[in-house]
Amino acid sequence: MAMYKALVIECAHDNQVLCLAFNVAKDELYSGSEDTAIKVWDTQHGRLIRRQEGHRSWVTDLLFAADIRMLFSCSLDHTVAAWTDRGQRIQVLDFGSAAFSLGWSVKRRVLAVGGNGELHLYTATPIDGGVLGAATLTAGSSGSACLAPLYAPFRAPDSCHTDIIRDIVCTPAGIIWTISYDGAIFMYEVDRPRAVRRIDTKGSQAIMCSAAFDVINGWLLTGAVDGSLAMWSQEGRCLEVMRDLGGKRQSCPICRTFSPLHSPYSHLCYQQKKETLNQINAPSMSPTFSHISRAMSLPRREMVSDTSMRGISWMGR
Repeated sequence: MAMYKALVIECAHDNQVLCLAFNVAKDELYSGSEDTAIKVWDTQHGRLIRRQEGHRSWVTDLLFAADIRMLFSCSLDHTVAAWTDRGQRIQVLDFGSAAFSLGWSVKRRVLAVGGNGELHLYTATPIDGGVLGAATLTAGSSGSACLAPLYAPFRAPDSCHTDIIRDIVCTPAGIIWTISYDGAIFMYEVDRPRAVRRIDTKGSQAIMCSAAFDVINGWLLTGAVDGSLAMWSQEGRCLEVMRDLGGKRQSCPICRTFSPLHSPYSHLCYQQKKETLNQINAPSMSPTFSHISRAMSLPRREMVSDTSMRGISWMGR
């Protein structure tokens, strides 16, 4: 599968880019950074469409919910923000502590927010009109807020991780998987709040840094900082661990369609359909991208987008 370099923006932000999200309908890519800003890019030409301000610290994760056409962001400033697809901020929710990761369950329109030793689930309702602007609403607020708590927060040590939740994966059936620096995997069910399951990885991998769900095989995929990729059954059984795929001291980011395992100037991608690893060479990639920290796929156009330091690059077929 030959890939070509589509676009490179080497100075997309003033500081390191931490997260990406994609709006398929509008061909827009969202980027969040340590500079506290969210930027919106035209994926056809790499043009900056707008800059969205509001967070007071690092933007740690972004998520676009296509079914309600809303963007969600979380930050180290202890807030989760909800935005329309036109850039209007309609709610700022006080999370109570630093928030690190987001997940979206389409089954009941539930937003999952991961913190340090805690997981919060909120129901999300699209708002027609009535922009709330900069009003800050706590988790218990009433009124026209689009986010409302679904259950009481899950907290460590009994029902959540004991460290930062690094990634959240939601399945179409309403299962929510979380991974953390504590080395465990937790599984939640949207319809059964008490059915919390902790999976001990038993040293199968090093520190896990990313996860994805293989919808074809029904597997959870986890990537670790040692460059390994593990496959887990829905019962929590480790099916296989592929090691040293990204080289030593290389992170192993995973995205929705592909699972890129990065080394300088090349990509190793796990393809769900073929269950194989294919190398994608990018010899003309800028040296700025020699150590890539995050990656995601762009649906429909079969493209891969990744970030490194302050830049963003697009790759496609």
